[in-house]
Amino acid sequence: MKNILVAFQFLTWLPIKVKNVEGTDLARSMAWFPLVGLFIGGLLALINFELSYIYLPPTITAAILVLTLVIITGGLHLDGLADTCDGFYAGQTKEEVLKIMKDTKIGVMGVSGIALILLLKYVCLVNILSSLPIFFQNICLLFTPMLARWSMVLATGISPAARNEGTGRPFFEHLRPTQWLLATLITFAIIIKTLNLNGLILCAVGLATTLLAVIYFRRRINGLTGDTLGTLNEVVEVSTLFAFYLLYRS
Repeated sequence: MKNILVAFQFLTWLPIKVKNVEGTDLARSMAWFPLVGLFIGGLLALINFELSYIYLPPTITAAILVLTLVIITGGLHLDGLADTCDGFYAGQTKEEVLKIMKDTKIGVMGVSGIALILLLKYVCLVNILSSLPIFFQNICLLFTPMLARWSMVLATGISPAARNEGTGRPFFEHLRPTQWLLATLITFAIIIKTLNLNGLILCAVGLATTLLAVIYFRRRINGLTGDTLGTLNEVVEVSTLFAFYLLYRS
C-alpha cells in the first residue's frame, strides 16, 4: 500500500503525504505508475461524461480536459519537457545539455515546447470528441495517461541515468526488472483485454515511441534524467491520442 501511495504522491497533486520515503520506495512505486495513470484517465473520462450531458462543444470540453490534466499532475511533466527542450536545443555536449536543463530559468524553446505539446493534445482531443462515440472517447481518455506513465517505467528500466544526482536518480538506481515487468503486465493486460487487436496496436505505439525516445536521449546525453522522463510522458500521450483517433475514426 505504501508504494501505491508514494506513486500517487509523486505523480499527482492529491493531498497525500507519505513519511520516510527512501530511494527504494520511489523505485518500487514505479510498478504502480500505470494505475496512477488509470486513475487520472478515469477522472478525465468522468469529466467528459458529465460534460456530455450539457452539450458543450468539443472545443470547450477539450480545453477543460487539457486544463484538468495539467492541474492534477501539477505540471510535473511539462516542467521536464521545458527543461529538455531548452537543454537539447542550446547545448552541444552532454555537459552543456545537462547544465542548461538544471537551470531553473525557462527559455524560448521551453515555452515553445509546452505550447506545442498542449496544442497537439487539444487538437487531438477536439477531433476525438467530434468524431467518436462517447464510449470510445472515454476509453481513449482512460488509457492514454496509463500508457504514458507506463512508458516512463519502461524507459527507466532499460536506460542508465545521465547524471549522478537529481530527482530521477533514485528511480534509475533502485528500479528492479520485477517492477517494470509488473507495470508492463498491468498496462498491457488491461488495454489489450479491453480493446483486443486495437489495444495491442496502441501498446505497440507506446512501446515504439518509448524506444525511439530512449535511443535519441542516450545518443545525446548517454542516458536519461527525470526531465527526459517527463518529456517522454508528454510525447507518448500525444502519440497515443493520435493513434486512437486513427484507429477509431469513422
